This record gives sequence, structure tokens and C-alpha cells, in this order.
Amino acid sequence: MVNQDVKDYGNNPAGNMKALENYLKARPAFEIPDDEMPVEEHEQRMVLVSKINRVVRVAYPNFGLDAVHYAALMVAPLSHLRTLTDVSDPALHMMRDGLKGALKGMRRLLKTFLVGPTKATKNETPVRVSRNARERLECLARDGGRCLITQVDNPEVCHIVPYSWTADEGNRIAVERALARPADILFPSTAIHAPAMQELYRANGSCDKSWNMLSLSPTLHSWWGKAYFGLEYRGRSPAMESKVAVTLRFRWLRTPKETSPQTLIDVEDVLHNFSSSLVAKMQHDPKERHTSANFFDSNVPLSSGHLFYVCIDEADVDKFITVIKVQWALLQVAAMSAAAGIVELQMLDDSSDGDDNAVDDPSVDTPSIAEWARNVPDFAHLYSEELGLPWSGNLPEDAPSGGGGSVVTSPAAKEMLSCTSSSTSYEYEYTAAVATSGFRRQTPSR
Repeated sequence: MVNQDVKDYGNNPAGNMKALENYLKARPAFEIPDDEMPVEEHEQRMVLVSKINRVVRVAYPNFGLDAVHYAALMVAPLSHLRTLTDVSDPALHMMRDGLKGALKGMRRLLKTFLVGPTKATKNETPVRVSRNARERLECLARDGGRCLITQVDNPEVCHIVPYSWTADEGNRIAVERALARPADILFPSTAIHAPAMQELYRANGSCDKSWNMLSLSPTLHSWWGKAYFGLEYRGRSPAMESKVAVTLRFRWLRTPKETSPQTLIDVEDVLHNFSSSLVAKMQHDPKERHTSANFFDSNVPLSSGHLFYVCIDEADVDKFITVIKVQWALLQVAAMSAAAGIVELQMLDDSSDGDDNAVDDPSVDTPSIAEWARNVPDFAHLYSEELGLPWSGNLPEDAPSGGGGSVVTSPAAKEMLSCTSSSTSYEYEYTAAVATSGFRRQTPSR
């Protein structure tokens, strides 16, 4: 068959043989992804989810765990879920308002990420910050003027978290509130660099920086906003000449059939029957999508597991890693709960459950989980500011081999850092092994 293919190519334009040669020689950087959650891990998570659900329903009997809540608890670091629930029953019950607020706030945060924030200030004409053309040009120069994944020309410069988050004062305040409680579950201090996280709402325009931008083809840009794929942080190199190579892994994302963000989860049934879970449905019978992409130089199909390297200024690397982690977590939640691309955006609005109103309102000063923790002696130490951060190169106990906060030490990644810069532009000498990198998503209002 191969011989016949070669003969057939010989009868076609000469460029076809070169294309075949490029395809056969191509070896894009790749790391096998852990695309399926083991049944054992799902069972461990559901035991913890069941405990959280029971505690919340003691005070809020109308509370129902929906697809967004479930997805967030499947995405949250398992070690952190254990930490949250591995306390005495009285302490856990003291945390129930914070847990309830964190879960209910997931919808608001997801909507803020997918379609932009609902302003915290009303009856005012907001003073919007203009998009920063200089930062956009810096991103294009850093990425070589091409899509960082496929390497095609004329890419769009995309924000990793939405530009609209800090476009004006009302949006900025809304984002700060939207992040506050869900961060207690999705973004614990052991996984996210706190000062970098604060940069996402620090000041008007603080998100409109090159560290929050990547170059993507128009098609990939659109698919990113629909949660068709996500970009997973896999490590960073030691700094060389004030530059750091950050490794990202491409992951196609799947969505379970016949699911909506409002789908209620029967916690006890899912606990004892893995096949009924959204995780199982997503893994074994996902919604069909007609999507594919290829590397420009070789036409090799883009697959889950392909690695990309982005060369970031050392001063900005923590912020870049933070927005990548926020993006990866929220896109996983969006895909699993079928929240991305829905026509009726009100499906992502917070619903009130009668006696739950005060907790759902972000303007009401209900204590967060972290605030409860500081006031409960037997587990206050778990939230100590002395906790180590992943940027030291130390891996969390349950991190996959080679991932988490691991340091990139491969020759290819090191060679990528043989980059020079001037005050007006950047010129990067990429090796063939690291000739690609990059990403971002589309929403109508960005």
C-alpha cells in the first residue's frame, strides 16, 4: 500500500512528494495526556462531594448540585478537596456558607469568563480603557507573527482571560467578586500564585498585557471560546537572560451528550454508579464535533498531548502561568457542564433557592471558606501563608509525573531561550523541536 501511495504521489504535482516527506519526518513535541479520569479517582472525589453536599443541604435544603458545581469539583485539585473536608464535623458545618457560596458562585464566574462580566456598578457610563496596541504588537513579535499552534500566518491576537475583565471599573469590581468565592475551591493558594491572581482585577486595563495574550488562527480562536480545546500548564525552564520557556500541552475537550449547566446531579447515584456520571458520559460517549487542525509545515494532525513552548519575560512568567491555569480550569468546567456556546446565556445566571438569597448575592459580605478557616483553630494552619508555591519546582503530591510545577530542562526548551530582545522588538531563535506554541479563545464582546 505504501509503495502504491508513493507511485500515486509521483503522478501528482511535485510538491506533494515534498509534503509527504515532511509529514513522515515530522516529530512534533508530544506527551501522552491523561485524558480519562480513573474510576478510582472519581470514586474518591464523589465521596468528598457527597460530604460537601450533605453539609450544605443541612442549612440549605433547596440546594441542588448541578452540572457546573459537579464539573468544578471534578476539576479542583483532589488534594485540596481532601484538605477542605478532612476536618471535624463541627468545623465543616461552620464552613457550609462558604462552601455554598463557592459552589453557587461557579456559574457567575463561568459566565464572566465565557461572555464577560455583568457590571457591578449601574446607572453609570463606564470609562473604558482602550485596547493596548503596543502590548498586542509585543505579543505578535514574541510569537513570530504566526499562530503559535499551527504556525499559519495572519493570526489573531487573543486574550487568555477576557480583555473585558478590566476594561472599566464596573467590570473590574465584578470580576474581583466573581473570583472571590469559587477561588476557594478551584484555585487554592497551593496551586495559584496569589499576587499574580490579584493582577487579574488589580486596576483598569491590568489584563490587557502581552502576558495575557497569545496568537491564534481565527478558527482556533473561535474554538477556544467554545471550549473545544484547552491549554494545560506543564512546566517552566530556569530563567536565561531574563526569559523563561513555559511548556503548555494542547488538549481537545469533550462534552457529554444531553447535558446543560442546569442538569441536576444525583450525588448518591453517581457515587455508586460511575457509568451514570458526566465524567463517564464525556469520556465514553461525547457529543460529536467536526473539528480538526494541522501543523502548517508537516500537515500532521493536531492531537491532545502536543507540546508548545512560549518564551515569557521573567518578570511576567507567574502572571502568564496563572492565566493559563485559570483558563484550563474554567474551560474544563465549561466543557464538562456544556456551558460553552449555549444560546440561552441566562442558563448560566445564578438561580435563587428561596432561603439561599443572601449567600448568592456577591455584594453580601458572607465569609468565604478561607475566612472560616482562619477562625477555626483545628484547621486554620491549612491556609497558612507559609504554604509553598509551585513556582519553586516542587511538585504537589498528586501531580502527574513531569507536570505541575516541574522545571523544563530538555535541551530543546533550553535552546529556545537563546533569544535576544531590543527595546522595539523580539527575535527568537526557535529550534525545530520548539517551533510552535500558543493559544486563546473567542467571545463576541472581547
